Amino acid sequence: MSDTPSGNRLSGAELSLADLFRQEKDGRSFYHALLKLEGAFPFTTADMLELGKAYFERFPAREQNKKDVRLGYTMVRAAIIEKAILAVDASRRQAWRALFSDAKRVAPQTEALIASANLKTLLADHDALAAALAAVKASIEEMPKGLIKERYNGGLAYFSNILYAVKLNLISHRPE
Repeated sequence: MSDTPSGNRLSGAELSLADLFRQEKDGRSFYHALLKLEGAFPFTTADMLELGKAYFERFPAREQNKKDVRLGYTMVRAAIIEKAILAVDASRRQAWRALFSDAKRVAPQTEALIASANLKTLLADHDALAAALAAVKASIEEMPKGLIKERYNGGLAYFSNILYAVKLNLISHRPE
């Protein structure tokens, strides 16, 4: 258990991401509360849909501005990151989180990872992350068509692009 920025006690096993979003005052506090869970939250298709419903309760589609739409994608990416990085060793999770969090820093973040671990390990991390994202994609495919699914697909596309760039960077460091 941990405290959320709003002071509430939570455990991923006791509180869904939808409930967490509803109790946090804004996207930033939701993000920080999500990080404290360290991936220990349910993330089935039903959980993803509930988070989407909570988001659209607060930000009805017909009233959204660009900032609200970006928040939706950011929430999705944050939840996906936290679940996906569970596939790698805890000692490298923060580095992978940082890499996924800023697409502009893929090359320097990849270089930092290479400096901290061997290439074989990082290629295995890449494959484990790709498998974790494939599982998330399978859950998203189970969703009915609509805005919630669209937000998740948008978030997932972001990760596919990042993983592709990371793989290119890692392969460029293979000895010839």
